[in-house]
Amino acid sequence: MKSTIDKLNILGKYPESINLFTQLFEDAGIDVTDTNEKFSIHQKAGQISFQTKLEESNVDYIFEINSEQIDNL
Repeated sequence: MKSTIDKLNILGKYPESINLFTQLFEDAGIDVTDTNEKFSIHQKAGQISFQTKLEESNVDYIFEINSEQIDNL
């Protein structure tokens, strides 16, 4: 079973995904409610990176989602 970060990391290969992320946020927290995964995602200059730890003071938004929503991306 892939982690949520692994699933989202694949999106970085698609320019359309990068464009969407750049319009939505610079630094965001992700809280996957059904797997208890919490991490942050950062985008800058068209590059996406992840931190396996969620530090709420370092993000603009925290998105609460579930693993089904991630799979649907």
